[in-house]
Amino acid sequence: MSGYSSFSFRAVKKKFGLKTIDQTLFPNCSTIQPSDWLTLSLKQGELIAMVSEKSRSEWLVAPILLELKVRNPDKLSILSGENLDIDKDLNLTGECDFIFSRNPYARFIESPIFCLIEAENMIFKAAQGNVSRKCLAQGC
Repeated sequence: MSGYSSFSFRAVKKKFGLKTIDQTLFPNCSTIQPSDWLTLSLKQGELIAMVSEKSRSEWLVAPILLELKVRNPDKLSILSGENLDIDKDLNLTGECDFIFSRNPYARFIESPIFCLIEAENMIFKAAQGNVSRKCLAQGC
């Protein structure tokens, strides 16, 4: 294992002197209803066997991100499976599941960015180290 996925959350906190702060990420967000298309896509996606991270990404996450892009066409672009190689010596390298760029027409990674990292095999605690490394790499 190498790159972002090779670190535990505890190891990242210790190595980079990070502190955990529990807070609501978006306290003033209002609830919006999904489009009929998204509701149908997610319902139909349930018919597919979700046995791998790739299948969950394709049938669950991707339709939600497409809906986000459709609702915000001039505000962001979404890149999938791009490498975010920041510092090889610190092992801040590897592939990101999804990267959002503020540039709505980006075809490659441009700052500012936001990464969406999926919890592997639905194990959220195990994904914390991976998430932390990627956040550190992009200067969160």
